Amino acid sequence: MVSLNVIFLDLLYINMRNYRKIWEKKYGKIPKDETGRSMEIHHIDGDHNNNKLDNLKLVTIEEHYNIHIEQNDFSAAALIGKRLKLPIDHFSSIQKGKKRPGVGGRKKGSIPWNKNKKNCFTPDTILKMSTKRKNKIHSSKLSIEKIKEIRNHFKTHKIIEKVGTKMKNGRYLTQERAYSQLYYKQFNITSVNLYNIVKGLSWKI
Repeated sequence: MVSLNVIFLDLLYINMRNYRKIWEKKYGKIPKDETGRSMEIHHIDGDHNNNKLDNLKLVTIEEHYNIHIEQNDFSAAALIGKRLKLPIDHFSSIQKGKKRPGVGGRKKGSIPWNKNKKNCFTPDTILKMSTKRKNKIHSSKLSIEKIKEIRNHFKTHKIIEKVGTKMKNGRYLTQERAYSQLYYKQFNITSVNLYNIVKGLSWKI
């Protein structure tokens, strides 16, 4: 039986070849750096599925590695580091003392703080949550035509100015997230629902 890791790496390789071909179709064969190593393509907004030309940046492998280190994107940096043949203990050393907001979640075996508990939220919090969703259409109630309209609008939209800026949680703003925050009111749905639509996490048609 083929492992999920093997399937993931195969899909990653296929995608890598796709965006390299897209870049080469416009600018010609990808050059080599001064050491003779083929240069790499970096996705500016952090979304590897966004292969628009203005989102693809030609960099050396060292530059690519440093970009992801500066962004605290250690998983991507580790993959690049393997190609650089960096020692295994290098990655644990560079992460030492670093805060990694948004990474982790509930640890295995731990109990969620609100499990089997009632009245976990204050009246003010409940009011805020209900107000946020008030008069909003749930994405499941949208028509297929509306979903296609949204995705086509997103697909043809230029890179939003704030994409790539650092958010409060330490992550960098992607095109999907920026688009969702900008247009959710226009489509009368929550920003989370809009994000799931353009990301393909819902309405898989």
